[in-house]
Amino acid sequence: MFCQQCGSVVQEGQTFCDDCSRKIFAQQQAAPGEVFAGQPPVTPPEQVTQYLDQHSTGVQYAPQAAQLAAVSRSDNAHLVLGLTLGAMVSGLVVILSTFLTWVSSDGFEFVVSVNPTGWAFLTKGGSVGGNFAWIRAEGILYFSGLWSILAGLGIIAGAVMLLVGYRQGGRVAGVAAIVGVFAAAINLVMTFKLENGIGIWLFLLFSIAAVFCGEFATRKST
Repeated sequence: MFCQQCGSVVQEGQTFCDDCSRKIFAQQQAAPGEVFAGQPPVTPPEQVTQYLDQHSTGVQYAPQAAQLAAVSRSDNAHLVLGLTLGAMVSGLVVILSTFLTWVSSDGFEFVVSVNPTGWAFLTKGGSVGGNFAWIRAEGILYFSGLWSILAGLGIIAGAVMLLVGYRQGGRVAGVAAIVGVFAAAINLVMTFKLENGIGIWLFLLFSIAAVFCGEFATRKST
């Protein structure tokens, strides 16, 4: 056996070391894990505890990551709701534009009424070389209010689908809005030399707005 103080070899059962004259304590054989049995737990200094708390990935950052993810999902849901409501409002305005002036009747070869609306082209288009869907005569193709009504209803239907949880509702609203953009743009091109009314401009602008609302709502919805 050895002296616990100086490490000198001493005989078994010897009480004091011959070299350093210090007391020799009895050495016990212990199994692994029992060496510190009965010893009081070691408490690390407060500075060490604080450091570990601040730099522990398991304790410090995991809850924060979960909280950030929850906040992100909440913000995403609010954004989708805002885009959905925006698409719905756009659809309502597109339908409303049907009953507002689309083009000035001054100089317009196919006058169906004074300062005709999209609804006038829908109901009286057949009397001027066309039908309820469009007027096609003298090299002019002009879409009636049927298309603004259909586009607006499609946009609203897609928005309602989004509200009840169908992610593809954004696609439905977007496709309907593209139809509206196409019809309104053709009408503006065909009458670019005339004074176009507020109705046709609202038809075009809010159809474009619905395209973006529907597309981004689809991307952001989960």
